[in-house]
Amino acid sequence: CLEAAVEGAMDGTFSGVITNPIHKEAWYRAGKFYPGHTEYLVEKTSSPDHAMMLTSDEITCSLVTTHVSLASVPELLEEKRMLEVITLTHKAMSMIKGQPARLAMPGLNPHAGEGGLFGSEEIELIIPVLEKARSMGINIVGPLSPDTAFLPAIRQNIDAYICLYHDQGLIPLKTLAFDLGVNVTLGLPIVRTSVDHGTAFDIAGQGIASISSLVEATKLAQKLTAS
Repeated sequence: CLEAAVEGAMDGTFSGVITNPIHKEAWYRAGKFYPGHTEYLVEKTSSPDHAMMLTSDEITCSLVTTHVSLASVPELLEEKRMLEVITLTHKAMSMIKGQPARLAMPGLNPHAGEGGLFGSEEIELIIPVLEKARSMGINIVGPLSPDTAFLPAIRQNIDAYICLYHDQGLIPLKTLAFDLGVNVTLGLPIVRTSVDHGTAFDIAGQGIASISSLVEATKLAQKLTAS
């Protein structure tokens, strides 16, 4: 079904693709060795530049790294990849908001490194990338101290966060908008949105699962395909 949906979107039969959750362990057991839908779609559509963006009315986060171990994150924070996610997110959110997007990037280390005391990634990797993004005309602040980056007083002035690893973005998003978040794959030649939750087999058949995220994913897909 997924393959047919992607092929249909690629050839114009469908306007876009809206996906429901997959059970990753079952997918692996079936010989589908992809960490998730995003990686599958990137390969099938030959899209080297891409980003996972999770969005809601409360908060939007794009991820520089996704389904990788925390230990491997620093070595994956390459300039090209960070700029790729920044530019794709800026383009998408500017279109959604109808005005130039305001972005922010939390730091990697506690207190964004505290001037190098708690890690050098902010000084050596992140700040140069942010300066380059600003030189391209992108409004982005950071690196923000991760422990306060998502406070309401800061969120109200930010359209999207560029988060460096999976849980840095997913924890605030799921805390603030668990039933209303939408996963969007940026950089594909097709529109793809998805619910932002798992299969929840533990409540299957009980009539208590929420459809809110699927409704929001459908609404956003309609908006993006109409643009």
